[in-house]
Parts: sequence; C-alpha cells; structure tokens
Amino acid sequence: MVGAAYHDAVGVSGKRPFWLHQLAEYVLAAGLIMSGLRADDPLVPVALGLLLAINAACVDGPLAAFRGLSRPAHRITDIVILVAMVVALFLPGVGSKWMIAGVALVEGFIILNTRYAKRVKSVSVQATDGGGRSEEVGRLAGRAAGLGVQAVRKRRPSDPT
Repeated sequence: MVGAAYHDAVGVSGKRPFWLHQLAEYVLAAGLIMSGLRADDPLVPVALGLLLAINAACVDGPLAAFRGLSRPAHRITDIVILVAMVVALFLPGVGSKWMIAGVALVEGFIILNTRYAKRVKSVSVQATDGGGRSEEVGRLAGRAAGLGVQAVRKRRPSDPT
C-alpha cells in the first residue's frame, strides 16, 4: 500500500514533480549563499548560489517568479551550473568547498530524478451512448424541479405595486 501511494506522489515514471525540483534548488541556493557569506572568500559560493536561485526563479514552473525560460532550457542551465560547481572545487582559494561539493552532489541527484515535462491535464470522459439511464434520470429531475418552481410562482399573489 505504501508503494502505491509513493508511486502516485512521484508519478508513474518514478521521477519527482517539477515543483519539488524548484523548491530544492531554492533551498540549495540559500545554503550556498549563507555558507559563502561565512567563508573567508565568499565570491564563488555566493555567485553559484545566486545563479542557482535565478535559474529556479526564471523557469516556466509552478514556483517561478518569472517565466522566461522553458523547462528543456532549464535542464541545460542546471547542467551548466553543476559543471561550474565541479570546476569551482578545483579552483585555488575558493571558500566553502565542502558545501559546494555537497550541493553539487544533491543537484546532480535532483537533475537525474526530475520529471521536466509539463503536466498534461486529463480530458473528461464523455459517454458515447447518449448517457443512458443516468442522463434520463437527471433530465427528469431537472424538469420536476422546474415544474415545482413554476407551480410555486403561480400560487403567489402578484404584488399590486
């Protein structure tokens, strides 16, 4: 039973919904920025955190502030930012290397496990046989309610004014 609830939450493909991806990127960006501000050399971690936050804010998604970037383009910028994080690990004098490494690891996991496709709204199913008995009952109930309203209106005395 738990497995079925899990698959309903993450979707049939096992990938996480895009809003969860955006939320995780905001949290990771905040972590990078905060750890960078405490480091001796805050430039690289803060810049990476700002890039990650701007990337999450500008994509066409449910938690976006601006909708200027498509989801396929967002996926590419995610990979570019991930590569920039890995490169930053090998630069001399960069502060918060362990934090950058941890965020890069989590971001890689998020990229691999996100469903980037937009959700398609399901189409309501229409009965092909004209509705059958249920439609007939509904029609009769509507007519009965309409006739009842008309009967009440006819019984009321009209207002002389």
